Amino acid sequence: MSPLEAALALVLMHALPVGLYFLPWIVGSARRHTDGRIAFVNLFFGWTVIGWLWALWRALTPPDPVSSFRLIVTIERQPDR
Repeated sequence: MSPLEAALALVLMHALPVGLYFLPWIVGSARRHTDGRIAFVNLFFGWTVIGWLWALWRALTPPDPVSSFRLIVTIERQPDR
């Protein structure tokens, strides 16, 4: 195995588990969850199976319409000039 192949294998061996660990956070962001609960639980409690499964379950559910509405109102509100 060449040094380049060894380095690539090493990168993949680390990138794959990290990507799987943060999968709930990635899915939640793609599904427009905006309140940060998924990110918080995934970051601090994802190492437990229960925390990771809760974050994944929450990421796969539809976003809360109230928090989505707050984001839209915040974005659309422009300061008076």
